[in-house]
Amino acid sequence: MSHQHRIEKDVRKVCFRLSNGEQIEGEVFLNQYGAHHSGPQNVGDLLRETDPFFPVKTGEGIILINLAQLVHARVSREEEEEELMRLGTESQSVSVNTVLRDSMEGEVYINLRKGFDFDRVKDYVNETSETFLRLFQAETIVYINQKFIVSIRDSL
Repeated sequence: MSHQHRIEKDVRKVCFRLSNGEQIEGEVFLNQYGAHHSGPQNVGDLLRETDPFFPVKTGEGIILINLAQLVHARVSREEEEEELMRLGTESQSVSVNTVLRDSMEGEVYINLRKGFDFDRVKDYVNETSETFLRLFQAETIVYINQKFIVSIRDSL
């Protein structure tokens, strides 16, 4: 007798933009427990995975996206946001431009380790070990791959 064990997954709708300009809308499957925090996995956690490809369910079937070619991922703020994402002294308004000439405005929350006198966007993007910059917009959170960012204009 064969017993198949199914691991329950949460589904999240995401819009992806790839380095060739292609936009893919679909669903990703998230674990009910995040590896980097308590609670369920979120899209940001998925983008920290070490596997080079991850599956996205679209209307045309499953597509494997190469994480290294992902420019940004856009997800509903209502579904994705959790309080820990907004840790930091305050948010900074920024405008981010990518190699695809996408221009996105939103807020970043700066949380630097001790030793920094100012919470500057410059220090944040230069000191973070995260591959994806998290940009908070009114209704969405956009994860932007830093290697595809051309410029960031901060509110100063």
